[in-house]
Amino acid sequence: MIGNDNNVYTLPDGGLCDAGIITRNSKRLLQLVNQLLDLAKLDSGKLKLEASPGNIVSFVKGIALSFESLSEARDVMIKIKSDKELIETYFDREKMIKVFSILLSNAFKFTPERENVIVSITETLNNTVEIRIRNTGIGIPQKELPKLFDRFYQVDSSQTKEYEGTGIGLALVKELIELHHGSIIVNSKENNPEDKEKGWTEFTINLPIGKAHLKNEEIAIADQVGPKEVTPLDETEYLSPRILIESDTISDENKTTILVVEDNYDMREYIKESLSDCYVVEEAVNGEQGVRIAETIIPDLIISDLMMPKMDGNELTRILKNDEKTSHIPIIILTAKSGQENKIEGLQTGADDYLTKPFDLQELRVRVENLINIRKKLQEKFSKGEFLSKPVEKKIKSIDERFLAKVLEVIEKHISEEEFRIEDCSREVGFSRTHFHKKLRALVGKSPSQYVRTVRLYRAKHLIEEEKGNVSEVAYSVGFSSPAYFSRCFKEEFGYPPSNILT
Repeated sequence: MIGNDNNVYTLPDGGLCDAGIITRNSKRLLQLVNQLLDLAKLDSGKLKLEASPGNIVSFVKGIALSFESLSEARDVMIKIKSDKELIETYFDREKMIKVFSILLSNAFKFTPERENVIVSITETLNNTVEIRIRNTGIGIPQKELPKLFDRFYQVDSSQTKEYEGTGIGLALVKELIELHHGSIIVNSKENNPEDKEKGWTEFTINLPIGKAHLKNEEIAIADQVGPKEVTPLDETEYLSPRILIESDTISDENKTTILVVEDNYDMREYIKESLSDCYVVEEAVNGEQGVRIAETIIPDLIISDLMMPKMDGNELTRILKNDEKTSHIPIIILTAKSGQENKIEGLQTGADDYLTKPFDLQELRVRVENLINIRKKLQEKFSKGEFLSKPVEKKIKSIDERFLAKVLEVIEKHISEEEFRIEDCSREVGFSRTHFHKKLRALVGKSPSQYVRTVRLYRAKHLIEEEKGNVSEVAYSVGFSSPAYFSRCFKEEFGYPPSNILT
């Protein structure tokens, strides 16, 4: 393989592969090999328990809290409940990190957005500690439950196909729990759309308290036991995208933001890394999340896969192009379907461009740049010229033109009011201040206050040309408090003072 400065390598067949993708897949392969080795050691009796005393409550909480970034990324709430702050028992920390990381990773995989993962820890009357990990989701068919801990077994359904696995994780969990002389069971209820009852899955672990159940060789020597870092498996990193949460502060206005909507992690990272040197790149893992993030951050451009779980690229395009807040955003659809009918279908939903996989990264960059340049030309059209020089009389068809006509109508209504505020304008148009700012800047390339001033100046120019008053009278009539300030702004906008029109 031949590398370059961007850490992209040329494969023997001429294809390209990113160094980050190689690293992540190598880690996943290493994790799989380690799990297989653990199972082999268990079978041969060579995997020994090295239990030491510890607070199982703080231990489980530590692992659960390490999933907070994944919780935010997948928009899933994690709740941790315990009836006691201290439950001391003997357990092997390294092996229990594997157990709870696998169970929590699985719980997050199959929990829909805006649902819950609940971890509860209880001391029972039978001198055991009971740890439950429950998640809402599609649930597991009852007939599948007895086979769930079998090696290499995978539940076969269209929903679970969204997340490929090996069928090793839960088998390893069960054997590691039994190595601790504990037990694990699973209960589940499938989601029932008819009665709108949510499905759920719950794993219950029971571990004996104390050390009476342990053999001497299963207890670690005290000076060999040191603090271990509690971190989830690499799979957590593999699952977790980065999501921008909008704040009220508007910053980096000159930076172009691109939202990449792609369910395949490696492809999403491949696109992100190829564009991040020039643009701010945000991510979504499916169409539903893509729509929600687009409505929140209002990106400058969207690159979306066509075939995705929960919502495909065509439906995402249709929704965003018919929403006044997001209708202006250019959308590039990526697909492995090369048929002409598929391309036509995508373009009919409102997509601005269509790119067939496998695609050349340079071609993607050029298409992105072209769409951004087209948007800039539209900004010039909407921010000056005939569109502003007099009230719009032509029949308006596009959502964006209707939006701008509405903004112009509100500005016209208050044009003589010097204290007219942007907050008042956004409220009358029906937008929040943040969305109004982003939408208007995307369409005209100016902030709302700059745009209002430009409208006032064009309207003043029109009035002066029609001899509707002298410079001072016109200045006051369009909301300027000072004729001198008006003349200065007029010259900045048009390149000559207003008095030149009268001569």
